[in-house]
Amino acid sequence: MVFWQKMNVTKITIKAEDFDFYTDYNGSYNENYNESCCGGSICDQESSMYFDSIFIPVLYSVALVVGLVGNGLVLVVLWKKRWIMNATDIFILHLCLADILLLLTLPFWAVEAANEWIFGIALCKLIGALFKVAVEDTIRQDKTECVPFYPSDSWHLATRLLYHILGFILPALIMLFCCSGILLRLRRGSQCKQKRRAIRVIVALVVAFFIHWTPYNITLIIDTIQNNQTINPSNQTSCENFTSLDVALTVTSTLAYLHCCVNPVLFVGLVSQKSFLWSESVDTSHTSAS
Repeated sequence: MVFWQKMNVTKITIKAEDFDFYTDYNGSYNENYNESCCGGSICDQESSMYFDSIFIPVLYSVALVVGLVGNGLVLVVLWKKRWIMNATDIFILHLCLADILLLLTLPFWAVEAANEWIFGIALCKLIGALFKVAVEDTIRQDKTECVPFYPSDSWHLATRLLYHILGFILPALIMLFCCSGILLRLRRGSQCKQKRRAIRVIVALVVAFFIHWTPYNITLIIDTIQNNQTINPSNQTSCENFTSLDVALTVTSTLAYLHCCVNPVLFVGLVSQKSFLWSESVDTSHTSAS
């Protein structure tokens, strides 16, 4: 039986052999008690653990195969044109490499979800450094897991805040700024079919980013508020809410990983429009200068 205290991210595992002191007796008693300890509820997490052990390996395997094939094909196209690459090609190349690095971490997290972390401390730090989307501050059952360690709740809060700023808010602002500039250039003058198609591709890139990453970031913010003692000292939350939040983190983090599978499809559209976008930018610059 597994119990979990959602306060200082502590999990208690109770095994059958821990009850060697048990003695048979006849009798009955009445005792009122409150299933809580140290300000936090003790919750059974077996349902969310079972969900993760099935959901994560299956979805991560699909994302790994589709993502590697898609990004690999884009890299092959770029390699064939490596001597005539322009700014758009380099942009796509960097995005593909970032996606592939992220995808290569999936087998490790899938094995951990299905069994336990078996790859040692060094790989735990390395894979975590590459970027772990599914951040879970829990230790489940009596198995080894690769989880972040925070000396205090303040460190935990600061790390989460830094992630939201550097991992979501800043990239979103940069993407919106750059894409807005491109769209403004494209909307000048006549609206030919090629222009309209280029606009759709750029809008799709931005929309895909927000669809895949916003749910996870919102869920992570809720998790931070709910479990951080600095923000929420009382931490009065039901076990059902804790379980639902665990499942939500798993689902939304998987959705974020699936962004790596969508990107190659959008890259194809961007590559097909790259000559037009490049020439349009140059022409507009020349027009402004004159």
